[in-house]
Amino acid sequence: MRTTSQRRDAASPHSPASSSLFPSRIAQGVALLLACLSVTAQARIISDGGEHTLDAPGDPSETWVVNNGSQLTVNPGTETNWIRVNENSHLNLDGVRVHGTVGMNGGLALENSTAIVRNSHISSENGVGLWLGTGGQNVKPSGASVFNSTITGVGFGVHLGRSASLLLKDSHIRATPRPNPNGEKTAGVYSRDSEVHIFGGSVTGDHGIWLSSGVSRDESRAVLNGTHIEGTDGPGILIQADPVDREGKKVVLEIENGTTITGSNGVLIELRDGLDSTVSVDNSQLTGDIVSDGSATLDLTLQNYGSITGKLIGVDSLAVNSNGKWALTADQEMAKITMDGGFIDIHGTAAAGTFHTLDVADLSGNGTFQMQADLQLGGADLLDVENATGEHQLHVKNTGTEGGVETQLLVEQGAGDGTFSLVGDKVDAGVYSYVLKSTGDAGGEQSWYLEKTEELTPGTDATVNIHNALPTAWLGEHTVLRQRLGEVRLGEGDEGGTWARVFGSKYNARPAAGTGYNQNQWGVIGGSDAVVARNDAGRWLVGGMFGTSTSRLKFNNGSNGTIESHTVGAYATWLGNNGYYFDGVLKYNHFGSELDVRMSDGTRSKGDFNNHGVGLSAEVGRKIEFGNRWFIEPFGQVAGMWASGTDFTLDNGMHAETSSTKSLLGTVGMHFGQTFETSKGTFQPYGKVAVTHEFVRSNSVRVNGIDLQQDISGRRRVRRIRSRRHRLRHLAWQRGRDSRLCAPVARHASLSTTRSFPAPCGRFERRCGRRRHGRRTGFSLRRWRWECRGVPRVGVVPICVGFAEVRRRTRNTEGRVDGRHTRVAACRSLHRESVGRAPTHRRDVRKSRSPVRASWRADSQTRRGVSHRWPLGGGLPHRSRYADARCTWPHQRDHCRPAGGPLGHAVRGGRCDSAARKH
Repeated sequence: MRTTSQRRDAASPHSPASSSLFPSRIAQGVALLLACLSVTAQARIISDGGEHTLDAPGDPSETWVVNNGSQLTVNPGTETNWIRVNENSHLNLDGVRVHGTVGMNGGLALENSTAIVRNSHISSENGVGLWLGTGGQNVKPSGASVFNSTITGVGFGVHLGRSASLLLKDSHIRATPRPNPNGEKTAGVYSRDSEVHIFGGSVTGDHGIWLSSGVSRDESRAVLNGTHIEGTDGPGILIQADPVDREGKKVVLEIENGTTITGSNGVLIELRDGLDSTVSVDNSQLTGDIVSDGSATLDLTLQNYGSITGKLIGVDSLAVNSNGKWALTADQEMAKITMDGGFIDIHGTAAAGTFHTLDVADLSGNGTFQMQADLQLGGADLLDVENATGEHQLHVKNTGTEGGVETQLLVEQGAGDGTFSLVGDKVDAGVYSYVLKSTGDAGGEQSWYLEKTEELTPGTDATVNIHNALPTAWLGEHTVLRQRLGEVRLGEGDEGGTWARVFGSKYNARPAAGTGYNQNQWGVIGGSDAVVARNDAGRWLVGGMFGTSTSRLKFNNGSNGTIESHTVGAYATWLGNNGYYFDGVLKYNHFGSELDVRMSDGTRSKGDFNNHGVGLSAEVGRKIEFGNRWFIEPFGQVAGMWASGTDFTLDNGMHAETSSTKSLLGTVGMHFGQTFETSKGTFQPYGKVAVTHEFVRSNSVRVNGIDLQQDISGRRRVRRIRSRRHRLRHLAWQRGRDSRLCAPVARHASLSTTRSFPAPCGRFERRCGRRRHGRRTGFSLRRWRWECRGVPRVGVVPICVGFAEVRRRTRNTEGRVDGRHTRVAACRSLHRESVGRAPTHRRDVRKSRSPVRASWRADSQTRRGVSHRWPLGGGLPHRSRYADARCTWPHQRDHCRPAGGPLGHAVRGGRCDSAARKH
């Protein structure tokens, strides 16, 4: 222990008891006398005005008195008895245990002095844990800052008086009962004409906090920020005036940022004995009552999501601002309510089938009243206001149960120019909605009530429309299959193969009744087919398919829906040599649907259901060709779809059931276009005009026992411009002679018009060969000309990257195809940033250990040639001994002879390197 203080044999510090500790002045005097008689033989007094330090471990029986502007610092781990700081002195405690055991002196007392306490524990066996007071005139008030500490006292955990100030942060204060209470209550914090700020932590006592008035200042203030206040035998916070010092005095209480308050009697705040008070609740959610005995004015403000659920008794005025909220627990009367963007929940905690009434003498501003109404049997919450000004909204809870009453009263207005409207303009009650009407004269007595209409609710619209969207989802998948069959008729895959296609589509629906919706569908469909029969008239191609798709529905009222479809099916195509064709499709679907309904008041309701679907289509047509490869292709199609019935319930109580969903479409139309043969393949732009008629007039949906018919019949005109590219179109996936993965994107501008465009990718035909004496003679492993040909697109640059094993096919004299594996160069295309130019790129040459089959196509002159298609972004994984290769555009070709063996050549910078010479 290091100290320069003078040791004395005895010290008797004055009692820190305040004159406001007890309601009885006699009891206060007795307490003061007992405190003065308390003496210890271990007292230490510091009065030289210097700085002193007390180190661990200290002496639990030693008491300290700091006077005359001195400063005492007690270091961590030290224990001591009570400490008193007087006469503008200062105390620092950090990690200290102070336990007062002598008389009524308590644990720590400050008079006209200050203290900083950190990570410490202060307690008293007989008195206050922490006492702050001010003695004399024109002196500095006491103040303390306490961090992360605990304070425990008998009667009061903390006592403040005569303009003292206290900051508590992350600390816990507790008051324990007196040995002989005589009806006196304890308080965790007692503040008389002082100021206390509490951040975090907790305060506990018979009353958590006791606020009172005094002689030194007109206002007592308490700020509670994120703390917990608990009254174990009374209200959480008691506001009570001093019997003598009450005139012109007031209390300001600020409750902020997640503060919680509880009282044993359900009372949060109680006002007694005529002390005007202002209470504000900011960003805190409180449950309990606020009670005033009416002897003084109590003004309450709720703001910034601050809320109270409970009764307000004796409150003179209520301001509900900026998302503040008051929820009633019983019928309530208020003298004055001012609103500025706040909410009052009149229904509050009322049980189902019971309602509350709010009587207001004067209502002003603008706010929202939340209410509930039983529109099936009748009855609702009621706002009864004598004089109303401003513009207010009524938020009546929407429901999926069916409304039975035609009208329902909500507001009685005695006078004033105030107006009322509905949140969302309507109230949903099952199938039909209600609107707000008024009777009476504007500015005078009026009644505001709900009236039933014939307008469908958003839940009804969504329920009916999602069932009608099932055929559209089925048809979107079917369209992809029709595109595959169209390619077969063009000649691509006329011998069958394995295929897959990624697709997307969009539909805009505008039904005659209800609101419209947008349906966005995407998915993948794949399959395999083969020729099963052939004769002089034509051939049959039969295949199977499977796939999955997702449809997202966005309704115009803000609701959403999802249809997950999984499908499997079979198809057959007859291709006649005279141009006639027949397509038949049989397809099964499993649909999983979900609804997310946005009701008129903005709340959401969800539900889901599953059903099965079967569809069948048949198409007949004929391709008629004219000069210059022009053609027309008249056709007719019938497509029917059936989905099983289902029933489901939304979580708002709306129940829907269907027997089945049906669609029968008949289409008559014609394709027309021209076919072009190019060095890169076949290109066929075409147009389509058609008329489609839906023969099913309606699909019935029963909602809450009410049958609703949605007429989907009618005629639609279809106009479409597209193109087919044989061996050139789309991202290709190869397996077999004509197997590929395609990724077209279709955009349906409406149910009656369609536009399409290819996905941002391409399939490139590669030719790698040599010329000898100016003509193509097949493949020799000595001299090569590298060449990559394709359809250039912005941002796509072909790059020659390696070798592949391909099957060489030649036709013998009998027309049969023979083949053997030959190593030839293959090219792939990669996305590259390119602005109007086609640069060359060098890549490591790689080769594949597994054969990759590629089809041969007879050259128009020599009937020999090779064509290999490689997937976009594909690669040959195994590194080769061949060093470099170059893939150039045709005008940049170089012809080199091998350097160092077959295929071991390189082209650098547009010229042959030193190991190769121009040929």
